[in-house]
Amino acid sequence: GGCITLQYNTVDSRWISIAVSSLGDASWLLAGNAGTSATTNFLGTTDNVDLVFRTNNAEVVRYNTAVKVGIGTATNGIGATHSNAKLEVAGQGTVVNVLYRSASASAVYNIFQRAKGTLAAPTAVASGDELGTIQMQGWDGTLYSSGAQISAVVDSTVNSSSLPTRIAFSTTPGGFATSAERMRIDRNGRVGINT
Repeated sequence: GGCITLQYNTVDSRWISIAVSSLGDASWLLAGNAGTSATTNFLGTTDNVDLVFRTNNAEVVRYNTAVKVGIGTATNGIGATHSNAKLEVAGQGTVVNVLYRSASASAVYNIFQRAKGTLAAPTAVASGDELGTIQMQGWDGTLYSSGAQISAVVDSTVNSSSLPTRIAFSTTPGGFATSAERMRIDRNGRVGINT
């Protein structure tokens, strides 16, 4: 037989169903569960439908079927301004910040990792490959355009103990839609400006 889990709603003074199970008493409990298996027990959907989390009946987090996560994206949806984003954090009327906090002897890192091949079988990057970019964009009246960016680029031959890299700083001049490199720190620490 099935199992229906009820919760008493003190606001409406009524019982409401919070879980229905056809596997006996196998529903997820508000106070937590024990003896679960990550293989067969999970929080999510088994069909092609997004998983949505709400507070005060308003969407705050969405995991969509394209394996993307949106926080505060209920208005425009995930990837509305950048379709390749796997994680999007959006806000309106407030500054959107991402905080990294640590209480340890080590510093806090924001790490970008790049390889060729696949995640399961990575292969080496090569000279000229971009390792990561921090790009600042602004709304130009039609779309979000690049204003400036900082990029790390492989600067020479890669081997098992060396990854020579340069850092490039780019800005966008008036009348142009894309950024151009303005300053470079190469693999040997030499600095070039407009070279």
